[in-house]
Amino acid sequence: MQTYLKIDVPLLKNARWFDALKRTLNGYPVKWQNGGYHITMVFINENPNHINLIPVFEKHLSSAVAPVLLFDKVDVFTANSGKEHIINLTSTTVPDSFLSLVESIRNDLKEVGCVLESDFKLHVTLGRQNVSNIDLKTLSSLIEQVEFTPFNLTLTNAHFCVLGSKRNSLFSIKLRATNL
Repeated sequence: MQTYLKIDVPLLKNARWFDALKRTLNGYPVKWQNGGYHITMVFINENPNHINLIPVFEKHLSSAVAPVLLFDKVDVFTANSGKEHIINLTSTTVPDSFLSLVESIRNDLKEVGCVLESDFKLHVTLGRQNVSNIDLKTLSSLIEQVEFTPFNLTLTNAHFCVLGSKRNSLFSIKLRATNL
């Protein structure tokens, strides 16, 4: 059973930059994400020892401060499968505290024998494009034309989920916001 830990990203589907992105790519059959925007902190391909992973997440997340991320780039990359391009929102300046949190969780999961899919790549999937429809270079140059103003978001809700399951998450936690 494949599982993953995600942190919600409260994006507005009708933001001007998002509408502009959709208009720019209107001539291409993009499969747009319809809500549920998140950052996958870790994707677990396998838990061969059938360890209850919730204590690992509680250990790290119960005292974690909600990260504030500056989303400053709309980007695209080709998925590991090589079959689709992932149109995404990302941050070029990720706080060390967030990266450290992600790495600590990932390291603890590896220590208990979990098989993780890949390295962490901070991105929020906005849409998917089949590679046979457009090459990465062309898609990237179209995306660069979209006017985009960077913005900060506080990420407070984390969930441990089963891939493909429509039911609620196995574990959810609200991270505490800082008192600035």
